[in-house]
Amino acid sequence: MSDSEGSFDNDTTVGSFLEDMIHFCGVLQKVLAGCPAAVEGPWGPCGMSIAEANEAMEKLKELEEKYGDEEKEMERDGEVAGWAEKVLPAFHVGLLNWHCLEFYPLHEKFTPEYNEYLKEFLKNIPKDYLETFLLQGEREYFLSAYSFSHRVKGVDQNSARVSYGVAYQTTPALTEKALAVFKAHNITLPDAFSDISPTGKFQFYGLGWDFGVSGDAHVKIYLHGEAADLPVDYQKKRAEAQETAITGEFSPHVLIAFTYTDKGAYLEDKLYLYPDSPSQVKDPTAIPSGTLNVAYVITSGELNRGEFWQLDVTHSPSPACEPIPEWRERLNAQGQAIYDKYHENGMRLDTLGYGSNDNFTLYFPFEP
Repeated sequence: MSDSEGSFDNDTTVGSFLEDMIHFCGVLQKVLAGCPAAVEGPWGPCGMSIAEANEAMEKLKELEEKYGDEEKEMERDGEVAGWAEKVLPAFHVGLLNWHCLEFYPLHEKFTPEYNEYLKEFLKNIPKDYLETFLLQGEREYFLSAYSFSHRVKGVDQNSARVSYGVAYQTTPALTEKALAVFKAHNITLPDAFSDISPTGKFQFYGLGWDFGVSGDAHVKIYLHGEAADLPVDYQKKRAEAQETAITGEFSPHVLIAFTYTDKGAYLEDKLYLYPDSPSQVKDPTAIPSGTLNVAYVITSGELNRGEFWQLDVTHSPSPACEPIPEWRERLNAQGQAIYDKYHENGMRLDTLGYGSNDNFTLYFPFEP
């Protein structure tokens, strides 16, 4: 199984905007308290000291007490939006710094162009998150805006994998920064996908890196669009998978990912297809219990990884949002240690690719 960056989050029944900000602030508190160096971490200052994060939590809790009446929801969310401007960028930088210190020094590998891209992501994330939240119930899917992933095979672990993008809709500024990354690494998308402007058929969604592979690092580019706009060869693959892998039909929405070396050599493309629920999967043995949503991934290219299912984990209702305990038990000691490190800091498993208890990829964190 592969990239959770390709996950469509269909389950948008979450808590209030305020509850979500309390969650993000709570994670930030734990990360900074458990790893104080993350305040001024390797990638840069997170924007909040431990004391400031504690103060932000106090203010958010005061708003929770003030706006207990659902009739004041709009007024409440207006006040919370101001805190989102402060908390969300701090959360993301604090989390990145924590990952660099606890797992892998990503900051040593990021290129100047990718750093500029990340800065634009941080500027955009409060607006992107607010739009995502306000459109719940009006849109069938949202994307995972960021992901830290850990590939485990036996005792071997690759934690040098990360992606950043958008949950709702890209901006011209973010796309421009992405194009600068393409140019710096001599990456040229196939003609059918080359127009990622706002008027293009396929929209830019995110950029990822894998620094833990042998040889040149991998650059991953994510686009999303409609199945009807796919080139003929992709439509044929989709039709064949719909016939053999599921009952019913896939969602009309698709995600496409391209992998290149950081020298611009093409390695792989992946087509992500989404049934409405795991119950549509024809082979029930492929989907373990505790799976909320699934994606069918069709790969092409030199990496030769075939076709497989990607699993979104079922969680208990907000605000606890605990994954069912079986998921931890299905991992070897290496995976459980990763799982526990996130869990201790208030973060939950989101998605995984699962072959066996010694062969899997974990994607964090789940957002409530």
